[in-house]
Amino acid sequence: MVRAAVSGRPIPEASVVAVDELGEVAGSTTTDGEGRYEMRDLPPGVYTVAASGHAPVAGRVQLIGEHTDHDIVLGTPPAYAGAVPQA
Repeated sequence: MVRAAVSGRPIPEASVVAVDELGEVAGSTTTDGEGRYEMRDLPPGVYTVAASGHAPVAGRVQLIGEHTDHDIVLGTPPAYAGAVPQA
């Protein structure tokens, strides 16, 4: 699932890409109306999963077996939302 960092709401139509350990794109998809995504036919392994639709976010996922859940939070986390850059 892809969610907004501040509100926690699902983000529809976000782009999600899985990149394998060699840097090759192994799969890509778009989230549905509830922010859910699924990539079929990925072999077991470790992937970097990136999502965009807001500021891009990436994280590592290890796929063991046939199914793994992975949530992605897009946007600025609440702890940083009100931060003022230092000069």
